Amino acid sequence: MRVSLLGVAVSGVLPSLVALGEASCALHLLHAPLDNWLRAVDTYLEPGWRSRGPGFLTGYALRCVAVSLGVFRYVEEPARRRLAARERPAPAAGLDVGMAGGH
Repeated sequence: MRVSLLGVAVSGVLPSLVALGEASCALHLLHAPLDNWLRAVDTYLEPGWRSRGPGFLTGYALRCVAVSLGVFRYVEEPARRRLAARERPAPAAGLDVGMAGGH
């Protein structure tokens, strides 16, 4: 049972890492707009105060990951399923796609 602790640790961490990997495209696309939005909200709530401390950065990172996971689950995955479910177009009528020469 020496491996059981390692197995439990890996089985708990691995799905989380896979989910983060799948959502990485959304994270890459959304981090800058989210930063701009959070700066605007921060400036509105506390005019003249520039927050770039650990609390702001932690909140920013957590929000980015949460929004990216949501976009992956509710936008990317359904779009992938719809695209995969599309049927490929049938060959044009009268087009011989069999043996060369139509034999």
